[in-house]
Amino acid sequence: MKRIAIVVATFCVMFVVSPAQAWQFAPLENFPAPAANAFDVTGTALADGRLVFWNGDTVYFQKQLHVDAFEAVATGYAGDPGFIALTPDGSQLILGEGFGGALYRLSVHAPEDFTPESIVATQSHYDGLFLTQDLLLLDISKPDWSGTELVVLDVSADKAGLKDVAAWMPVVRKPAVEDEDKGLVVEKPDFSYSASLAHDPVADTVYAFDGNAQELRYFDRQALVSAYETGTTLDWDTDGVLVGAPGDFFTSGVGGVMADGLLLVAGAMGFFEPGGIQVVDPVLSDPAQAYVLLVLDPAETQGFYNVIYNPVTDAVIAISDGKAFITREHVQPLPLATGLGLLLTATGLAFLGRRRASRL
Repeated sequence: MKRIAIVVATFCVMFVVSPAQAWQFAPLENFPAPAANAFDVTGTALADGRLVFWNGDTVYFQKQLHVDAFEAVATGYAGDPGFIALTPDGSQLILGEGFGGALYRLSVHAPEDFTPESIVATQSHYDGLFLTQDLLLLDISKPDWSGTELVVLDVSADKAGLKDVAAWMPVVRKPAVEDEDKGLVVEKPDFSYSASLAHDPVADTVYAFDGNAQELRYFDRQALVSAYETGTTLDWDTDGVLVGAPGDFFTSGVGGVMADGLLLVAGAMGFFEPGGIQVVDPVLSDPAQAYVLLVLDPAETQGFYNVIYNPVTDAVIAISDGKAFITREHVQPLPLATGLGLLLTATGLAFLGRRRASRL
């Protein structure tokens, strides 16, 4: 992060602001409730900055920017939502059903209710994102439940309707096993757990997480694409860059990369442990020094959270126990040994980088 020097004035008044007060959240009163067959609601941002949510049956688009109002645009997309991924050109969404396995395609500009032709493929998964316009990266569980792997599926128009799992190409394997149907391109540790994936568009890297070893690593996006195209084998330890140390971060993985490169890591350290959303500085010049700036808990429950980042409006959406909160403004606090927060002077602010205001 940018470090801003302390402004010293002849006359100053000092007071303390806690890290929790530094981020201003507001509830989304009209956030859709999960469908009867769903555990949670997932979402993303469209290219114009409007939010899109999927509750396990219906897809909702935000009516316009900066309003707490959402309209149903398509229905019948059944399942427990895992993720929504937007194509790089902003024209299509892929809805990932999660454990059930269906991957649905939905047009952004002409959304329609579900038909069987909406299904692109079927493969149980946890999260997904686009590496290119047509190549979708997913974190999935292996059929024998011995671990997880990252796989790539070509969802281009000429591959529409391709539902054969044998056509999927693993690019990060967690762990390595023999598999006649798939090309192994990246080894991962044994007995790993699935976690969120996130793309940093500035560094052009993809963050992945091993929920068992609690390791956060990033890979060069183009290296993952090349691995798919050439069938070469990458290695989790040597090709992936370790961020921080094992056990530093919540086990759900990176849910979003903010405009300044800060990571949003939701979840908890383990089952039935206090949770929230960690704001992490990855210290790209020396990733081993990555650290948690603060933990967000807008519901004040220390519950398990999911997080959505809107790169257009710079807003952070925190979801916990069926309730959603969105940032109105966020300020990065100066981490002090005393944990007291920020010291402010009458002539300036002494803190690590003030972020711009963000709205719905």
